[in-house]
Amino acid sequence: MKDFNKSEIHNLKLANHEFLSRRIKRLRENTAARSVLFDLGIKEETIKEYFLGMSERYKDAKSVIRENALIAPVINKEGKPSSRSIYINIPGITINPISPASWAKGNAYTYYSAALGEQESIFVCPNVIDLWLIWQLVCKTALESKILFVSSSQPNKIPKDWYQREFWEQFGNIYVAGSRDHNNDKIILNLNQILRQQIRKIALQSNIESWQEFCRLNELNSEVVQKLLDKAVPVGSKYNSGLNEVSLGRFGFQPVDIAGAFHNGFLYYPVKTIENIEENFRDESGKHVSQIVTKIEIVLIRSDRTVQTASQVPAPRGTPLERRVLRLSDGTLIESPPKSSVYSTWSWDSVQKFCAGKTKTRSLGEILKDVKDFLKESAWLPFRHDYDLLTLLVPVTFAQAIFQSVPLVLVTGPPGSGKTVLGRAMVKICANAVTIGQTSAAAIARLIDETKGFVVFDDLEAIGKRKGREATHFTELVQSLKLSYNKQTSWKLWTDVSRGMSVKRLNFYGVKMINNTTGADHILGSRLLKIYTQKIPKSLQLDFNKSEEWNPVVLENLRDELHTWVFENVGLIDETYRRRFLNVADRDSEITAPLYVFAEIAEFPALREGLEKALKFQTSVPSDSTGPIDLMKEAVKRLVLSGFVSLSPTHISLEMKRLSSDNSRSSYFNENLKSESVIWIGRQLREQGLVDVNAEFSREFLFGKYLRIYPLDSEFVAKTLNHGSLTENVLRSALDFCSFCNECRYSNIDCSIRDSRLKSKKRK
Repeated sequence: MKDFNKSEIHNLKLANHEFLSRRIKRLRENTAARSVLFDLGIKEETIKEYFLGMSERYKDAKSVIRENALIAPVINKEGKPSSRSIYINIPGITINPISPASWAKGNAYTYYSAALGEQESIFVCPNVIDLWLIWQLVCKTALESKILFVSSSQPNKIPKDWYQREFWEQFGNIYVAGSRDHNNDKIILNLNQILRQQIRKIALQSNIESWQEFCRLNELNSEVVQKLLDKAVPVGSKYNSGLNEVSLGRFGFQPVDIAGAFHNGFLYYPVKTIENIEENFRDESGKHVSQIVTKIEIVLIRSDRTVQTASQVPAPRGTPLERRVLRLSDGTLIESPPKSSVYSTWSWDSVQKFCAGKTKTRSLGEILKDVKDFLKESAWLPFRHDYDLLTLLVPVTFAQAIFQSVPLVLVTGPPGSGKTVLGRAMVKICANAVTIGQTSAAAIARLIDETKGFVVFDDLEAIGKRKGREATHFTELVQSLKLSYNKQTSWKLWTDVSRGMSVKRLNFYGVKMINNTTGADHILGSRLLKIYTQKIPKSLQLDFNKSEEWNPVVLENLRDELHTWVFENVGLIDETYRRRFLNVADRDSEITAPLYVFAEIAEFPALREGLEKALKFQTSVPSDSTGPIDLMKEAVKRLVLSGFVSLSPTHISLEMKRLSSDNSRSSYFNENLKSESVIWIGRQLREQGLVDVNAEFSREFLFGKYLRIYPLDSEFVAKTLNHGSLTENVLRSALDFCSFCNECRYSNIDCSIRDSRLKSKKRK
């Protein structure tokens, strides 16, 4: 058997020998604790085999004293005790246990009964105590070398390596022990989605309450384990006929909108296919003739690698078509025949490989690195952390059905600043993506419902310039967009005037990007994450977007890989989301949760850091109502807080440009009301009382330019610093703002000093 290193996502260090010995000694000397363990059925040889000890006395952060928990080091794949531990409450012995049963710090890890070797089978136990007890039944028998018993270090969490198919494919047989508390049901569901192998569930007898009771009744009887294995029941989609057994009577009608849905732990993806079949019939002369006939059929790919089809359930004679019931081949009740998006992005070749289990996807971190590189080479953004936000938004579009809420994004900036270019780049890399231009509100509504993917509104202002009845429908569309971030509020009854006033129930749910020049406070408000664009600096224009690396074939392969990765890791995505983010309290956390899910799974620290910067930036930008004078004051205040008490209008102009790039309306003022003029800034500094009018300004030479330096008004500085002062090590000279161009905070902004500096270098 090959040794599977990839599955060990966390490289666990070995336990400290001194600490381990001290804890083992404490348990050995505590007769009362050992008596409780013996009553549970845990034997002396098990205590020694798994290095069981007793925790020492300590005081936690809330000054609560805790002591005498049973402490078991997590046994790693080499069969050795690691530095990670599981704590178990010993009733009557443990002082202030954190949990009534067991607890552990950090992530969940795989606890092994022995070193990973040539075992034929793997047996998943509900918890470590059950593992010890079941292991005792086969200890020193022929079965011991054939079965590897494993458990999660935390019963309510699944270790990350269990989401990797390679971890399980090492074993010929996979057994999962059932339990009354259903802890292992989630494991079975996860395995159903990622494995092609047969999974067998071992259930307790109806008259036995727990594995502890079972092991106590069958002490020293190894044959009972073999009987359990023989009686294990196959589970998994492979063995599920999908034919829902129904009983006579009347029941509620609760169908599923199945296209792109997440239902019963499975993700579904509709694909339009052509099916060729042989048809036999008799011709006019009575001769047997056969011919190949073709039809179009929409099939649904389920995340357990099965292909589902829809069909009508047998109905009483004379039942009208509109009253017939539709089910998938897995038994799922559906509302209407499935539809495939015209903008479907998962190729049939990739779908076939996925269903056959022949796909080899990279880690999510590697995939997202390519996504980020593509975005950086396709569209220029003034704030680099926005690339991280958009990179993490891409996998959300492939898995959005798993989440209860998803982000909506506003891209805002002055005309010609690359909003459309960014939208096109996102369409090329996201799932089932489409750009919506100037069309009717009804057409937009139908398109959103049918696409079930990523939608870009290119220039919402232009789309919304309607008159009469169409203006009313556009307003109705905008109201629907407001609520489309959430699954529960995304449904809308839509009256389609263009189709005979027909009323349809449409689903607007999904990730969307809205491009707008003047912002969207009056449209969608706080439901949007904002991305700010700015005209690309002239110095970057020549070399930008020249790469031929991202041709259509490469992008199609990247989308296929994202589709496949998501379908292979549905369980991991769902588990991470539920564990960390399902019960968030505020809307901001609700819509950003999917981004954090993929940031955690990708294990890409730079992406996580960039995402946090981007989200923090959302609340720190100036108001859209900022005028040029207010913008100038804001710039001067920020520079004072950075250590400047003397400023040049050129420096202030650069800071205003930086702030205005945060905000489309401020940018409009900046470009149209002469706020770039150093003369205008100098005059406003005096008129607004920001400089000391009694002090004379000076001139400083900087890379071929003479800059006027104004000392700021001391009272204004004191008020800005909340009547504090700047220390010598913080105080900066007026020219300190200019550094190496590639390290400068204004490197993404048109800078006359930089241009002068480059000309000077060329002359030299």
